[in-house]
Amino acid sequence: MTRTRAGIIATASVAALLTLTACSGGDADSEGADPTTDSNATQTPAVEETAPEETPAEEAAPSAARELTADPATGETIEGAGYSFVAPEGWVNQPDAATDPIEVVVSSDEAATEGLVEYISVVRSPAGLVSIPEYEAAVEGELAAAGATEVRIDDSVLIAGAESGHVSADIEQQGMEFFVEQYLPSNAQQTYIVSFNFSGETSAEERVDLAESVMVTWEWTE
Repeated sequence: MTRTRAGIIATASVAALLTLTACSGGDADSEGADPTTDSNATQTPAVEETAPEETPAEEAAPSAARELTADPATGETIEGAGYSFVAPEGWVNQPDAATDPIEVVVSSDEAATEGLVEYISVVRSPAGLVSIPEYEAAVEGELAAAGATEVRIDDSVLIAGAESGHVSADIEQQGMEFFVEQYLPSNAQQTYIVSFNFSGETSAEERVDLAESVMVTWEWTE
């Protein structure tokens, strides 16, 4: 693998890591004052209160996230730390390319033999679980710093039964133009960023179709 292509693989992944790191600073919990010890509280005679009538619990609003309808990928099953997914036919795992912070790299045959930008990379959030609004608020600046000329916040989707963000970007780096489709699968404790990197010859429809054929196979194994 050439240094140029290795750098391109890392671009979106490192931008994702920086975004996740930026999201890791949570708000400090604030403790409310105990009204029984409030020196300004005025003592009043106790009044018997009538318990409010119980009402049925409100049902949670259904998610607006889009169901993935792509035909599942049929290639190699990739096992990660707590997750698995199926790669497109002919795409292969590249463990030597998965350097920190990237956990998994999968590439197409053409990427390996012809130098094209066609890779999947997976980054584990150092912040644990990250919300979609947190990520979307930070990702545009990080991808722009990595060379993105356009960043789009797409409709969220359902991955393994949970809502996931979807961001796409056009990037120019080292004299090459490539495209990124990025998804945020999360379970109860952890968020991952899955980046699909494509060369400039692919259409937006082709990119999304391939990415979602993979993400529809995503499963949690722990």
